[in-house]
Amino acid sequence: MGCQDTLLRFTYKDREREPQMMESLGNTLIEISGEVPDGMLVFFPSYAKLTAFVDRANESDIWHRLNKEKKVLVEPRNDK
Repeated sequence: MGCQDTLLRFTYKDREREPQMMESLGNTLIEISGEVPDGMLVFFPSYAKLTAFVDRANESDIWHRLNKEKKVLVEPRNDK
């Protein structure tokens, strides 16, 4: 459950709600990052979900707000 009482279930069936869930996930990460004293490690189930989150966060102010709390590093995709 996200900080905005949004169910964070990223399944194919819930794909129409994904933009709202990505925003809720971002706000939840911002809230958690304010409580965690050092760094955080966040895993996504796929590079597609990671890319969707980064894109959504950049469209809003979430990326900026998250970077104010913690330095955000994104693992690059290494296609071989």
